[in-house]
Amino acid sequence: MVILAANTGQGHISVMNSIYSYLENKACDVKLFPHFYERLMPSNKVLSDFYNLLQMTSSDLCKLFTQMSLLEKPDKFNEMYSYWVEPLNLFFSNHPCDVIVSTTPLINKYIIRYLKETNSRQKFYIIVTDPFRPMYPGFAAEGADRYFCPNDETKALLEQEGIPAAHIIVSGYPLHKKFDVNGKDTPEFVKQDNFCKDKPTVLINCGAQGSMHYLSIIRSVAEQLKDEANVIVLCGNNKSLYTICKNKYPRCSVLEYVDNIQELLRISDLCITKAGANTFYECLYTNTPVLIDATNGFLYQEEGVVHFLKENNVGFIFDDLEALAAKCKEMIRPDTLLALKENISKLQITNGSIKIAEAVSGSKVCTQEELGEGC
Repeated sequence: MVILAANTGQGHISVMNSIYSYLENKACDVKLFPHFYERLMPSNKVLSDFYNLLQMTSSDLCKLFTQMSLLEKPDKFNEMYSYWVEPLNLFFSNHPCDVIVSTTPLINKYIIRYLKETNSRQKFYIIVTDPFRPMYPGFAAEGADRYFCPNDETKALLEQEGIPAAHIIVSGYPLHKKFDVNGKDTPEFVKQDNFCKDKPTVLINCGAQGSMHYLSIIRSVAEQLKDEANVIVLCGNNKSLYTICKNKYPRCSVLEYVDNIQELLRISDLCITKAGANTFYECLYTNTPVLIDATNGFLYQEEGVVHFLKENNVGFIFDDLEALAAKCKEMIRPDTLLALKENISKLQITNGSIKIAEAVSGSKVCTQEELGEGC
């Protein structure tokens, strides 16, 4: 089995690792290709790097770039496909497999056509990682053996695009196995004097790359909520952001990239974050209300978060810094927090990685509770 991802946006790699976390102890042979899209052809890497640059520097331009990419004319597909054939031939010659799992919409229609034209008997599964409307069109590429999607809304979107209902599995959003393990160790910073267990805790998640855009958000929360809440700042891989915040906001618990985000979410009462699907579902799974940053607008595939929040009342959105502190204070009130967490519980969010891993491997996947019973 091979699991294919792309570094475009970086969320696809997280989904790939989440599914693998339930497959790594199985008898099946699984190989991961986190940069499959970029390494298949040099032009793909250029497009991916440009997208990631726009995502970090200009949400408006990134959104425009995505929309322009979606305007590809059908008659151009044959020309584009001709560039993919030889690289796909080389890849599958070097990596023979029975099952192909795709976590990115950028490759699906090309691989489906390739498998059809080569009369391949390989199974091809698509993991849909856009949980809202609109959904990136590449997920609804016709001809895959199965489509795994996060919820009934995305199932309906696939059906509207002509995907047979019998080929769609509502699995839930794929999360890492660590989210199903209850950690026993309390993070060290919680034991420090400036962390008050009697106050609500606000987590500011600046993303994997640690966007410098979050400096203004951190400043607003740190100054306005300094007497009302504990503030955790997660700077990701941005060392400059970490250094600035560590020196300027000593009352905050400032962290670099961590691999235990699930523990931070479990001790937090509110998470301020972007509308990316991974972080959004991680918050819901850990019963953490969200305050979504919309100061720079939303990317194409994130726009549906507005409707989701209004319909389910599990968090708020702020589109200017003037409203940020007031919304934070409103959300951390005990009665508001209780209502939001009750609404999240009603959604009954499940970890889609379990159902996906079972389906693609053809065998049962043990949960942590079952492992403890000797599964």
